[in-house]
Amino acid sequence: MKVSNRPIGGKRIGPAKDVSVRVKFEHDTGLDAACAAPTAWLHEKFGSVNLKVGDEKEAIIAVRSGRDWYTVTNVRDSSGDPTNTSAMRFQDAPWFQGNLHIGLIVDGEIIEQHYSWQVTEESIFPRIRKISAVQDRLTKEEFALPALRPKVVPVRWGQTPDRRFGLFVRNDGEPAFDLSLEEPVSIGTAKLEFWERVYPGLTKADGEFFIDSWIELSHGAGTTGSALRDEMLKANLDAVTLKIRYRDIDNQGWVTLFELVRDFWGTGLRVSSVRQELAPAGGLMITTSQRV
Repeated sequence: MKVSNRPIGGKRIGPAKDVSVRVKFEHDTGLDAACAAPTAWLHEKFGSVNLKVGDEKEAIIAVRSGRDWYTVTNVRDSSGDPTNTSAMRFQDAPWFQGNLHIGLIVDGEIIEQHYSWQVTEESIFPRIRKISAVQDRLTKEEFALPALRPKVVPVRWGQTPDRRFGLFVRNDGEPAFDLSLEEPVSIGTAKLEFWERVYPGLTKADGEFFIDSWIELSHGAGTTGSALRDEMLKANLDAVTLKIRYRDIDNQGWVTLFELVRDFWGTGLRVSSVRQELAPAGGLMITTSQRV
């Protein structure tokens, strides 16, 4: 998929920064299939790119191996870690036919287009046809997250000096109240827990804050969060998704979603794919999201 920033006669066009693409497949039954967010770009290191006026770059919708197609998510963080091919995560696209939704995200605006997807014996390439000419624009003025908001972000999974294991977080924005981690998190037959704690508040001045964890094993025994990577390995999990819930001073709910990714070449876990969403009353979350 080619993405370009073309000049328009009579209009002042500037560079587009942090451009990313979301690829989502559905089976013909309507069930969700593979998703890449952000998808990888051809010949680019990160999952987002900058486009100067006149630039054109290519985002990857799917890649083929044998007879199968896969989406490609680039999970490399801003520091360039991981540096090898483990930064690319693959998921199965529909084998025969389904729907394809492509969202272009730039400057707080999403432009989404919808296609049919069909794999045939007639060609090595899938047949992709547009099924809707409507572009769902979520403008920055209407749907972007407010600038003044709490921004609770995960820092790392690690150990305290007194040998407790858990999640270190910090707040890069306005004060946050009533913090909690959604639990339990299934890790195969085990469960990751956070002691069912609700923490009263966290400000930027507080710096890093530690949330203690433990793991309930299948036979009823428990162990510390230090065993999380081992339990993920037993369950054949490359990553687990966690959610931090909190509210601002106006009682608006917020959710920070992220992944803990198992390093293949090391012994630890790293934080990836951090994003923030509004949590309306009742705990429902709107689909518009913005990177923290």
